[in-house]
Amino acid sequence: MKSGILLTGILFISLVASAQPSRLADTSDRSERAAITHLLQDFYIRGLYVDRDDAVLRADVHPECIFVMVDGARTHRYECADMLRRVQECRKVNPIPRTESVAADLRMLDIDGGSAFARVNLAIGGIPVTNELVSLLRTADGWKIVSRVARRQS
Repeated sequence: MKSGILLTGILFISLVASAQPSRLADTSDRSERAAITHLLQDFYIRGLYVDRDDAVLRADVHPECIFVMVDGARTHRYECADMLRRVQECRKVNPIPRTESVAADLRMLDIDGGSAFARVNLAIGGIPVTNELVSLLRTADGWKIVSRVARRQS
């Protein structure tokens, strides 16, 4: 009986000890979070909304990336090349960088090995514009956006 209780205690302690994240995992997780946060800020601020820099977009998104915009009852789907072309057209019409403040508020980030999922709320000039769900993959070139679903705020 005593040996059963002792064995149960040892198993419990070993399970608790193994469930504790190591400092190495914490450091790795922090660096992954920092890399993804930087990529998302770069993507939204320099790529899509302020500078409209298609070179930044090419660096931040996977070539097979899909963009979906939900606007009321309408849904628009864009392949990566289509989105890059739209950004280039916007820059031709208005080459001056946007002067209003643009905030990409990272509301949630879940990393699972080489994949991640983020929720971003975008505001321009302090006004909420979209709620976005972004899927990312870690590639040999770093983290890349593989899909983005944006719902326009009403």
